Amino acid sequence: MAIKDSVLQVLDNSTSADRRQRSLLREGETIWKTIRPGRAAVLVDGANYYRALREAMLGARHTIFIIGWDIDSRTRIVGETDSADDGAPETLGDLLGYLSERRDGLDIYVLPWDYSLLFLRERELLPMVALGWRTPESVHVCVDGTAPVGSSHHQKLVVVDDSIAFCGGLDLTLRRWDTNSHDVENPARVDPAGAHYAPYHDLQMIVDSEAARALGALARARWKAAAASEAKPAADHDTPWPACVTPDFETPRLAIARTCPPSFERDGIREIERLYRRAIGAAERTIYIENQYLHSEAIARALAERVEQQPDLEVVIVSNQDSGGLIEERTMGMGRRKFIEILQNSSAAPRIRVLRSVAIKGDRRAEVHIHAKLEIIDDCLLHLGSANLNERSMGLDTECDVAIEATNDRERQQITAIRNGLIAHHFGVSADTVRDAVERHGSLIAAIERIEGTGHMLEPIDPNLPEPLFDADFEVSLADAADPSMPPTYAAFSAAAEFHESHDDEKSGIPLRVVIAALVMLVLAGLWYLTPAAELTNIETLEPYFEQVAQSGWAPLAIPLVIIVASIFFFPITILIALTGMTLGPFLGFACAVAGCLISAATSFAIGTFLGENGLRRIMGKRLNRLSKAVARKGVLSVAGLRLLPVAPFTAINLIAGASHVRFGDFLLGTFFGMVPGIALMVALGDRLREVWQNPSVENMTVLGLIVAGWLALAFGLQYLISKRRKRR
Repeated sequence: MAIKDSVLQVLDNSTSADRRQRSLLREGETIWKTIRPGRAAVLVDGANYYRALREAMLGARHTIFIIGWDIDSRTRIVGETDSADDGAPETLGDLLGYLSERRDGLDIYVLPWDYSLLFLRERELLPMVALGWRTPESVHVCVDGTAPVGSSHHQKLVVVDDSIAFCGGLDLTLRRWDTNSHDVENPARVDPAGAHYAPYHDLQMIVDSEAARALGALARARWKAAAASEAKPAADHDTPWPACVTPDFETPRLAIARTCPPSFERDGIREIERLYRRAIGAAERTIYIENQYLHSEAIARALAERVEQQPDLEVVIVSNQDSGGLIEERTMGMGRRKFIEILQNSSAAPRIRVLRSVAIKGDRRAEVHIHAKLEIIDDCLLHLGSANLNERSMGLDTECDVAIEATNDRERQQITAIRNGLIAHHFGVSADTVRDAVERHGSLIAAIERIEGTGHMLEPIDPNLPEPLFDADFEVSLADAADPSMPPTYAAFSAAAEFHESHDDEKSGIPLRVVIAALVMLVLAGLWYLTPAAELTNIETLEPYFEQVAQSGWAPLAIPLVIIVASIFFFPITILIALTGMTLGPFLGFACAVAGCLISAATSFAIGTFLGENGLRRIMGKRLNRLSKAVARKGVLSVAGLRLLPVAPFTAINLIAGASHVRFGDFLLGTFFGMVPGIALMVALGDRLREVWQNPSVENMTVLGLIVAGWLALAFGLQYLISKRRKRR
């Protein structure tokens, strides 16, 4: 009888596993492909990941692929000791150069996303220089700009010799490293500028064999699309498994799931979203989630519906109360609020918890920033990777996740042990403590609410934060969209090229000097808005230099000269005016700003005159051609109006005016009358403007809005007086 029961149990387990495999891991639907890797392990936090990665990279002989949302050459690839004892450099850029010089035949491919302007302050300036030009030729660097407009490349992959691969939520960039202890204070948790950052929690999975080869194929496809060149083919070389890592799984059934946005060339891929929804729909006892962002309404509703259907099902979600900045708080924070609201409105809300992780030392508390992207369903599915629970990761950004589905008792026990270990991690206790508490109380939620942590705890996220300033849906939509609205950038470039090829007759009459000048102007205008050089437009970056000049005694000459030169190169004029007022005070600041603006305007006016009216107006397009004619007709008033309500950069208006029939005297008078109200207001504010810029609180943003309103009121008032006097004449 015992033998019969044992056989029936094995058959039942096998049937259950087969049912789950059929319902969860479906190639072409919820996953890209399934693989039987030799080994797999979950690496908890940056110190453990970086230690294993360092060991794997030092063993590389053929190829290394590094793919990320952000990659910074200054990142220290070190373990928990915060130092390296293997003789190799610690920082990523130096380590790559070291490996390349000492390994004949080793090629390294580095592929960061060609990032959005919104992330300038978080990124390394000029990554091509830091990672490409400063390393040997065998280190190949390409910034990937193939993502559709508005989306990003968010995958975080490293593949070594196609035999060891890492996939998860950790980029090789700054402010990611932390140890499992997540101390409130850790002297090693500091960025290159010397700034300390909060505790940081993330997850990465290491795999080998077939899984590593599959991720290597994905990496090669990404490289070919971005760099338009082939990387080295895979070689038959096995990098040793890092000795510092004990495998969690020996031969699991592993799957790779992706998100890819749609484009002209292909339909979108939403495997990760389908895997989440199908896995939630199969859950019976517990769903444990760790995720940086909670916003996807589809996932929230799927969770609420499944908990209502299954009376024994509990859901525990660990995320962030602090979204990480003013913009993220107003967008992703509002998304989290709506996500939680959906769960709270469920009839099964008592069996759902949304928590944050907090480190405690005496009377000091620090929220542990959750950057992990993890889902564990019962004891059957372990799913982690780069995808957040927001709309972007479900359909707009490129993502890569890995999932392990248990096929035997040992794997089920291991998945449960990983879940218990992660919960224990947030309490500072052992995994056995969590296991015993779950068994004692018969409930995951009850266990969590009764565990006494040692310097750490999980506590509820306040569902009422943040308070919406405007319409909540509007605030969320600013940063989290489900679908791209424009085709990929390379498709746009192709369309532009086809347009120019079909309009050769229109280009034939434009002087060569105008074509060259137009290209130069476009490059200069884009430089300060569309490239990492935009970091230089940060007031905090430039203010110390302006302060030094202000204290040198040469300010009355030097600062107008800076305004003249910088603005001619299309540097934003408002930044220069603000810095002048902040460092020189209201009177000297006003005089220097006005002088610099007028001389700069005159200089670029002269350049526009040299380029010629016909060529410049034609190359600028119809809208600016009409603008040029209006300037020529109305002189002073037109120029003043353009300064009050600019439709083009400061220098572009100067060039167009120079190429038009407007008189030089009218141009200077119009510039003076149009610029003076704004200059006067900005330099008069001085330190107040500095406070608004450096501390973008709701109060200070309100002040900034009043400043802009005051500027416009003064400008329109002056324009009204000029117009009235002109009519009387």
